[in-house]
Amino acid sequence: MKRILFLLLVVAAMTTFSCTDRYEDVEIHKSAIPHTLAEDLRIVNKFVTIDTVNYSYYASITDSIIQAEGISKDNLVPIFENLDELNKKIKESIRKGEITTLLLSTEKEFKSYTIGNSNELSFKDEKASNNSFITTRGYPSLSFYGGNWSISDVSFEATDKVTSLFSVDYCSGYWQASFTCYTGTSSYGNTFTMYSSSITHGNVNRYWWITNGGQSSYSWNFSANGPVGGEASGLVRFTDTY
Repeated sequence: MKRILFLLLVVAAMTTFSCTDRYEDVEIHKSAIPHTLAEDLRIVNKFVTIDTVNYSYYASITDSIIQAEGISKDNLVPIFENLDELNKKIKESIRKGEITTLLLSTEKEFKSYTIGNSNELSFKDEKASNNSFITTRGYPSLSFYGGNWSISDVSFEATDKVTSLFSVDYCSGYWQASFTCYTGTSSYGNTFTMYSSSITHGNVNRYWWITNGGQSSYSWNFSANGPVGGEASGLVRFTDTY
């Protein structure tokens, strides 16, 4: 069967991937109405995988997937150009020494892979539903709309352990969200950047704590760095870590 294979890597190494076409025996129902770019992006995201060796995203799309899902071939060009640009941004973030996270989030799946974690202080991101917001105790939040931050920094007093609840409810391409914590030394260092090309389907919880001692109450200071990109919209809220 003829295949159209898109592989997006951030290094020049030759890497071979094999996959089984799950759509060989699927009855084709081609949509009469062409998909928008955002609709096809959501479909392609189902086939995106994190390459934990080369620290990048890649996807394999076959002819049968295109037909079964009703994907517009015209939309595939900007979608994969978008992923290629995303991989370049990831490579640059790692080069700068930032704590860098690659995130995959769909309605059925959640995966994150972080580069640069300390072996002694390491947490995995967790997916949580939006009802986690009820525990924020009125702490201020960071928000972004159309790829731009409407509030770029927050300061508040809390315990020495807090959780950031990050969510993207709309995006038309890849996004990157960078944060700097100016409060002593946190468990993730001072700056971390998260990358993805889909909404988060709820919150992504990430844990922070001050590791340089001191006494309560602790004054936290977070700053959002640069535009989010991809016309993404969403917010970050904070809560005590329980």
